[in-house]
Amino acid sequence: MARKLLRNFGLNLLKLFLVGDLLYLSINGVNYFAKKTTPIRTQIELESMLKTERERLDIAGAIVINAKIENSRTGTSYSGLIPGSQDYEIVIDSNQAYLGILRHELYHVKNHVRRNFNGLRFFLIEEPEAALYGAFRIKI
Repeated sequence: MARKLLRNFGLNLLKLFLVGDLLYLSINGVNYFAKKTTPIRTQIELESMLKTERERLDIAGAIVINAKIENSRTGTSYSGLIPGSQDYEIVIDSNQAYLGILRHELYHVKNHVRRNFNGLRFFLIEEPEAALYGAFRIKI
């Protein structure tokens, strides 16, 4: 009996790892296409693209979004509420300065940022949605 439970537990754990690996590879595969979009070379280009993409996502003009390109220590781009403020911040790593990455982060601002963080929901639902929008402008 215990042997069967242990075997089932091991198989379920293996399935979980396989699904996680497939999801990770899928998101990174989609993000590959986001990096094949128009490069963002300057802050002026970033602000212009931000304005255009805000309109496409129908993000109200009253919502303040500060966007910048910088060399992040982690090599990742991110978005979120600025602590102690109602304004949003999008930071795009200089190695990821592409329109698709900006779209990805804007999608998070539009649909995900105000929710309480839930790691499982983020990796299984929110990140794949943002990756698809960033690469292909597919809204889910």
